[in-house]
Amino acid sequence: MKKIHAFAVAVLLNMVFAACGWAQVRVLSVSPDGLLRDGETPGVVTVMFSEPMVALGAASHKLPCPFLLEPAVSGVCRWADTATAVFTPDEPFEFSRVYKVTVPKGVKAVSGSALAGEVRRAFVTPLVRLLGSDPQNGARWVSRYPTVFLRFNQPVRYDAARNFITLADSSGSKIPCGVRKAKPEEVEKLFPPYITNEGEIPPSTATVLAVKPVLALKPDSEYFLAVAAGLPGAGGAGARLAEGVRFYTYGGLEFKGVSASSGCLPANYAVKLSNPVRYSDFAEHLAVPDGLKKNAVPAYISGGFGFARPAERAYSYQLDWLDFEPGRTYDFTLTKGLKDVFGNTLPADRTFSVTAGDYCPRVSFAGGFGVLENMF
Repeated sequence: MKKIHAFAVAVLLNMVFAACGWAQVRVLSVSPDGLLRDGETPGVVTVMFSEPMVALGAASHKLPCPFLLEPAVSGVCRWADTATAVFTPDEPFEFSRVYKVTVPKGVKAVSGSALAGEVRRAFVTPLVRLLGSDPQNGARWVSRYPTVFLRFNQPVRYDAARNFITLADSSGSKIPCGVRKAKPEEVEKLFPPYITNEGEIPPSTATVLAVKPVLALKPDSEYFLAVAAGLPGAGGAGARLAEGVRFYTYGGLEFKGVSASSGCLPANYAVKLSNPVRYSDFAEHLAVPDGLKKNAVPAYISGGFGFARPAERAYSYQLDWLDFEPGRTYDFTLTKGLKDVFGNTLPADRTFSVTAGDYCPRVSFAGGFGVLENMF
């Protein structure tokens, strides 16, 4: 009984305070609020009040919204409960746009209490951001006549993007470029749907730009394709951060030495070249010394182009199809005319030596069920 009396007193006091203007309805929360990240594009706008704003039976019906959206958006306003208004737009909110939410002064609750002052909030849908590129950031052996593809998290106007994209070499000298939308077949080849993460827009001609330098790039050089802050999305708001892609063009074909996996046999010896060549061409141009037994080049490498070593700026070509004998030195010649995938040729013969070490020490034991101690 005491609990019932206390509740009745609380209700009575609330009605008295409202009638006298002592109690005022408040806005407890507005959602979303602030800058949203990728995958956070809202489906609804929610405003929660401190007390019931509609009668209990009317909560699920379509009623006038107690707040305003700017810019205006068509949609439906419903009450999730008597104190929570939810606006659902007819179409998704635009990317890169600032939306203002205003709850006008004087909005009244069921009790008659009114909002003392206007409440304003704002949210910004995800801004333009670079998701990926081809060539990738840090790529080496890029063509001197490249087309660089930039994939964004939302549609980007290529005509506006021209003013925010620049290509420069390591000295800062800028290279003029053309910018266009990527073609459907280019998007499909370079950015297949399975690379899309949860919450991301699948790549399309609207979200991928193609950047083509007007001039040939210098060989064996570093370049940076910059995307400046402010690049506008569909809604007009600009990207917050500058981003970009760094890449390196290929140079001439050069011999860069020999590596070994260990100092003893069996060791994986490999020849390093500055650019990729077809392995079958490499084997054809490698003069093997007499007395060194040659086996068939393994099929899994004969049709390939070696193994990329970006940190060493080299490609390596294994010699594990040759039977090296311990303690011997072998002299090889890589003959001129070897051609890389870019059309460069080795300008002169290159000779090099490989000295095989002894066999690596190894101990093995016969296996079985167990080991018995010799008692005698």
